[in-house]
Amino acid sequence: MKTLIPILLMFVFLLVGMSPSLAAYQPSGKIDFAALDATIEAQMAKHGLPGVALAVIENGEIVYLKGYGTAGHGQPMTAQTQMLIGSQSKSFTALAIAQLAERGQLDLSAPVQTYIPWFRVAAEAVVQGKTPPPVSQGWSVRWVGWAIGLLCLGLVLLHTRNFLALRGWSERAQAMPTGKVILDISISFIIPIVILIIIFTQVRGFYGNRFNWLTNLAYFRLGLPDIFILMLIGVLPDLTQGFIKLSQWFRIPK
Repeated sequence: MKTLIPILLMFVFLLVGMSPSLAAYQPSGKIDFAALDATIEAQMAKHGLPGVALAVIENGEIVYLKGYGTAGHGQPMTAQTQMLIGSQSKSFTALAIAQLAERGQLDLSAPVQTYIPWFRVAAEAVVQGKTPPPVSQGWSVRWVGWAIGLLCLGLVLLHTRNFLALRGWSERAQAMPTGKVILDISISFIIPIVILIIIFTQVRGFYGNRFNWLTNLAYFRLGLPDIFILMLIGVLPDLTQGFIKLSQWFRIPK
């Protein structure tokens, strides 16, 4: 555990880009906490960090706890301030996996499904609706990506044609029966609604009990960017054409 302190300090100092002249870990093996405070405060000012919470562990015991700056809403940052852990969990998850591999209890070359049967690769899971086979035995993310890319290209060409066809639509609509005009306009809304229902049904099936409408809508473009792009290309142009037709229809003299 004695090696934990220099490792932790090295990680913190590399993270904030500390200058060697500000080193708080002395050759004697003791930490200069005043220098550590000055280093953190200087880096906060340099990088515009509103608040930092610090814990230093030595021989399995916490030897220094401190909060710097603010935690938002005028509240000071303390060592006990609760924060979203976010991607910090990746570091100790990776460490635990490395330890298991070192003990021979986990094979880093094995498919993830060996240990987590419900795990799915995002693009394949949404398209196939099930856990995909290993890349060597079936579909791969590369082929799914190419398929989605070609589909997006086809939709772009189709929507370009449809937008060009909007020229003179109001004149053609005047010669059409009212029912046919309503059907023409409705299709522009029905198609994207069906696409949205299919996409969100598949996404909900992928996330299972972890699905949350608000969270997944907010992070959709980050978590499933390929499906997000497909959704935009498949939905927005049709909706735009529908509203254009609707506005032109209302301006047609009855």
